[in-house]
Amino acid sequence: MPANNSYKIYNASAGSGKTFNLVKEYLILLLTAENNDAYKNILAITFTNKAVNEMKSRIVDRLIEFSDKKKLKKNGAIIKEIIKETSLTVDGINIKSIQILKHLLKNYASFEISTIDKFTQRIVRSFSYELNIDARYEVEIDEGDLLNKAVDRLISKAGEDSELTKIFIDYAFEKTDDNKSWDISLDFRKIAKILVNENSYEIIKGMQKNSIAEFLELKKYLKALRKNSIDNSITYAQQALSLIKTNGVEEKSFSRATLPNHFNKIINQNYN
Repeated sequence: MPANNSYKIYNASAGSGKTFNLVKEYLILLLTAENNDAYKNILAITFTNKAVNEMKSRIVDRLIEFSDKKKLKKNGAIIKEIIKETSLTVDGINIKSIQILKHLLKNYASFEISTIDKFTQRIVRSFSYELNIDARYEVEIDEGDLLNKAVDRLISKAGEDSELTKIFIDYAFEKTDDNKSWDISLDFRKIAKILVNENSYEIIKGMQKNSIAEFLELKKYLKALRKNSIDNSITYAQQALSLIKTNGVEEKSFSRATLPNHFNKIINQNYN
């Protein structure tokens, strides 16, 4: 494999093409290597299991596409980039991709893109003797305890941060007005579970740039939207019951009075 001591740093926002460039760089390493099993010697690390699966899927999909002359898009963005950065031709990419793909599918277990934590564990386990650690050690993360401590730490800021304190108090009052427990920590613990869900990572990351004032404004808007939806639903339900009554249709005419009961529940805001 040709020596390459240069570093490339991609620092960009979500959806700007970072994954595209990473896949392209990986493919260049594969396609320009002398051997067809170069993937065994490439270290690729990312953050989450979701990102790992996406990267592997994209790389394999591109190799499949490059291996089929009918599917190979000669003017495709990634092909143009690879040709631009290497001395490869379209035919050369096609032939090499076929060879790599055949080899990779027979040795798929060696095609590894790893998360940071998994890679770290492999290193630690390899040097367990030097680190004086039992090689059979296991890593356990008490997610519940971690989230509880995070919630407790957040609530402990009440009284220190006036803006945060007001939000906590207002939320507690809202809960009591809805005949719910005033204990806001219960809700915070439920919300905290979303934070450790890797599928929520990009959404949460995007929300970090918003201020508390913007969240409060959004909350105000959503509450108004919810109230408007409830008011409209009640109006439509009343009109429906009035229409039934006006036309002399008895409620018992409906199977178990299901339809009128449904409208009455909407009017009484009984959504259980």
